[in-house]
Amino acid sequence: MIFKKPVAKFLNAFSEQPISDRTLTIIDIVITGFGILATTVAILVGYQFGLALSILIAALILGIISIMLITLIVLKRLLPVKDCPYTPWTPVTPPRFVGRKRLFSQLALALETNESISLVGDRRIGKTSVLKTWQQQVRAQKRLVIYISGEQAGAATLSDFVQKITKCRASNNPEEAADVLSEWALKKLDKSGFPPLILVDEAERFTENLPPRFFERLRGMLGRVVWIFASLKDIDLIYRQFHHSTSPFENRFAIHRLGLLEPEAVEKLIQWGKLTQSEADLMHSWAGRHPFFLQLLGRRFWEAGGKAVQMVVDDVQEEEAPARLRLIWENLSEAEQQALTQCITGKPASLPSLRVNAIKLRKKHL
Repeated sequence: MIFKKPVAKFLNAFSEQPISDRTLTIIDIVITGFGILATTVAILVGYQFGLALSILIAALILGIISIMLITLIVLKRLLPVKDCPYTPWTPVTPPRFVGRKRLFSQLALALETNESISLVGDRRIGKTSVLKTWQQQVRAQKRLVIYISGEQAGAATLSDFVQKITKCRASNNPEEAADVLSEWALKKLDKSGFPPLILVDEAERFTENLPPRFFERLRGMLGRVVWIFASLKDIDLIYRQFHHSTSPFENRFAIHRLGLLEPEAVEKLIQWGKLTQSEADLMHSWAGRHPFFLQLLGRRFWEAGGKAVQMVVDDVQEEEAPARLRLIWENLSEAEQQALTQCITGKPASLPSLRVNAIKLRKKHL
């Protein structure tokens, strides 16, 4: 198809909803047909009446095509558009957030007892979505909750980290910065009766950049500040990795591992897209209960708008899955990698960490 890609790029620039593959094919056929007609008429007219008139006729036909495209854009902007329910590349929050009921019950209990948590999960398993959803729920209780991320500006220095939380200026001296944070936390505790809750996403960046003495001071603030550190590994292991010493948080943080979605949450997520039975079956067999791959494949089915479902799966496997699976593989321990490699020969993986995450890797993608 000659015009399919440029037309898709042009129309999608004016709409939040991607144009379906079927619609693009029809538009491409129409434009190609009009183009052939314009060329044929221009040649015949030019042969009979001269070049100037042939150019005029060709321009008229191309103008009609342009008017048709503009009409499509106007209609698309005026008519109500149903947004795609699948968002694989951005965090999901209510009302689109599903599942994790047991985890939120655990987070609620920890908050009642002022217990800090190390939230551990693979890439794209939904840690950010959980934190942002929990932030909404805690705010609804009229409690102070602050979200910061290692991907945002402010993860590079100690002063930025403290200022991001307290909105107060702080130095890079660990004692002085800790004093600012401690005084701020005491004021918030005295005012509301509750310690502030700090949600730290991508905690690896902060753990790497902040000095050990500051973390030692944070240990002394536990109870006056409640923390949730979200990371790929336990916060204690990350601390040892970067600072080569025992973590000051050892035995002070409850560890909660974020695994796959519950079966009922998967069913609800699939129902949002109003998929065909064959598409729903492929969602189950290909994506399983992994939130990112469910969102990714659901998005592709929704964008295809009737395209052969197996072709969509093949495209995702070739374009998206290998890179994502490699990231998961690289963050596994050596023992976990060996256990998964043995699965290829038919030996089941017995490591508890693999059973929690239920990771399935295909040999051809590694």
